[in-house]
Amino acid sequence: MSVEKTFKGVRLSDEELLVIQNIQEKYGLSNFSQTISYLIREYPHLQEENEKLREENRKQMTRIRLASNGADENGQVLLEVLNTLCWQLRADEYRSTEQMLHPTVEEAKKTVKDRIARFKQAKDFKQK
Repeated sequence: MSVEKTFKGVRLSDEELLVIQNIQEKYGLSNFSQTISYLIREYPHLQEENEKLREENRKQMTRIRLASNGADENGQVLLEVLNTLCWQLRADEYRSTEQMLHPTVEEAKKTVKDRIARFKQAKDFKQK
């Protein structure tokens, strides 16, 4: 538990006083009043920047949720198709991909890897 101290008529905890001192050092502010004035002037800008970051974070989280939902749906579809194929082909034994990878699966993996690389390259190009 931190102990509050009175400094220039203001009660501050040790942690709060350390923050004030760090800001003074970082921005070359010579006294407590300049530091408080600086913080008051910068507060609206910090709020605006914080709001921009929150909005960007919200957008990113939406993209992640959509991608996750799409991946989950695609995984379920693939499982249904695979189950159907196993029944139609009367598959009676299991081989892991570590034991034996079918050439079609190898080709599919390469296609997906190439597609992801293209998307990443296009995204990187847009950001420049």
